[in-house]
Amino acid sequence: MLMVCDVSILLSATSAVAGEGTRMPGLGGVIHAAGVDMYDPIHAVTTDQVQTVMGPKLSGTQHLACETAHVPVEHFLVFSSTSAVFGLKKGSIYAAANSCLDTFVQHQKANGQPGLSLQWGAWSQIGMAASLRSSGYIAGGVTNQIGRCAF
Repeated sequence: MLMVCDVSILLSATSAVAGEGTRMPGLGGVIHAAGVDMYDPIHAVTTDQVQTVMGPKLSGTQHLACETAHVPVEHFLVFSSTSAVFGLKKGSIYAAANSCLDTFVQHQKANGQPGLSLQWGAWSQIGMAASLRSSGYIAGGVTNQIGRCAF
């Protein structure tokens, strides 16, 4: 069963892990796929923008980790981005947030907890990057078919 919620809100994450309002047999694992980006150069970024972009990735991961700390999950998968390695010209906050996710997974694994970070490239047909393709900001990308096969 799939549970969708805004994990940047602690109560939402708590409810999802507890399976409130569902007949879930138990939590098998976590797939954290949240992401928000704002494409501004670093000198134009505001504190509010930092919170908007970092919140879903970092607060969401922290909430899920706290809520599953005593639950035997088989996997804790986070969707990161190649931007954590290569950076983005106008997406520095997003790149930093993804780098933090990668570090979180290293911490999980060092402590004997499950953790895997998938550093996706830009998806060409869906997601945040799809709308940027027409602007010329991003060329190419992962197609839906290739992404599904990779996952």
